Amino acid sequence: MKATNIFFGVGIAFAIFFLVLSGINTFYPEPKYEDFCENFDANATGQCEFGFEPRFDIEKGDSCRKCDYEAHQTALSDHKKDTFLIKSIIAIIIMIIGSLFIRNLTSVGNGIIVSGIATLISGFIDSFSYGTKEIGILRFLVGVIATALLIFLAVRFYIKKG
Repeated sequence: MKATNIFFGVGIAFAIFFLVLSGINTFYPEPKYEDFCENFDANATGQCEFGFEPRFDIEKGDSCRKCDYEAHQTALSDHKKDTFLIKSIIAIIIMIIGSLFIRNLTSVGNGIIVSGIATLISGFIDSFSYGTKEIGILRFLVGVIATALLIFLAVRFYIKKG
């Protein structure tokens, strides 16, 4: 395999991987902590009531806010689970598409498959940060499916090549 083929394959892998990550972050952004906060005016003494944190400079009496940390954490956990599933589905589709190119355009097919693997790994890494039993089971099932798919694609490629 020529060096240019390797560079094209690596370039395709990076381009598709970052395209997928960018698309997910653009169209399905992570919940922001600010979205779980309510703003209130400070009382007459410029103090925030118990349970509220200062929004700006309390001495100026700007405002206070109350944030629901638990609701934010729940939303974040749900988002990580959803993102894991989205990345897993996209990764499997990418690997299948890559297998269609691998016979005639090896560097293109390899690049596409590697980007699918990188997307899958990225999904696994995200899911570990908010691991629940439910996500653990999904991680295992997706891992089994992805491993079986990769083995199938590799065997199919080498049978056709040989």
